[in-house]
Amino acid sequence: MGYGWVMSTLTIVFVSVVVAFLAGVFLLVRAGRPERQAAERRRASLREGAAAYGWRVVTDERMPEQPATVRRGIRAGDPPWMVGRQRLQGVDVWVVCHEGMGLGAEVVRSVVVHLRPLRRVKDLPRVRVDAPAPVLRWPARGRDPFERRYRIAARDRARARALVTEEVRARTLELDLDGWELRDGIVTVRFPGMRGPRELQRRLDDLVRLSEQIAGPPPGSR
Repeated sequence: MGYGWVMSTLTIVFVSVVVAFLAGVFLLVRAGRPERQAAERRRASLREGAAAYGWRVVTDERMPEQPATVRRGIRAGDPPWMVGRQRLQGVDVWVVCHEGMGLGAEVVRSVVVHLRPLRRVKDLPRVRVDAPAPVLRWPARGRDPFERRYRIAARDRARARALVTEEVRARTLELDLDGWELRDGIVTVRFPGMRGPRELQRRLDDLVRLSEQIAGPPPGSR
């Protein structure tokens, strides 16, 4: 057996491995095509449903008049499969829907809603309210349900706590939010992935009121 024979054998083995790998990739892509087509049909149906509820719908991030906070949120993750905009009761509302693969090939869906009251208080502090996982939560004193679940983060904690009123706490709990953030006069709320536009509509009036309670002027000054 000469050197040339050994090299020829290695070449054949290498080519065989490459061909087998490419064949496997082809089969996986082909097998996943029906699932992708079904997912796109589902998304198209959801976009049609959102349009029926009055949303101005696009399939990517390109939408005019987006505040910087909304653009940053859109570009922070995978390209969204739907961006919608609507004005309700004096509040501009943007909804951004993402979908990606999580651990174990599980589909992970998220819906983020940005709300900007047209009448809002100027010079508001930046505030973030999060609901950490139970294992990461510090033991909360007392029996207040909001403090047991949520944590408030802000540089100016006194002003932040003044904004998080009892009404805001109650509505945050009622909506079962993952959390919300106030930045540049825009309230961004996060909650588990929705199954369709109807589920978002069910929350929408309360989300609008929440944004006004956080960023809008006091009721007596309107």
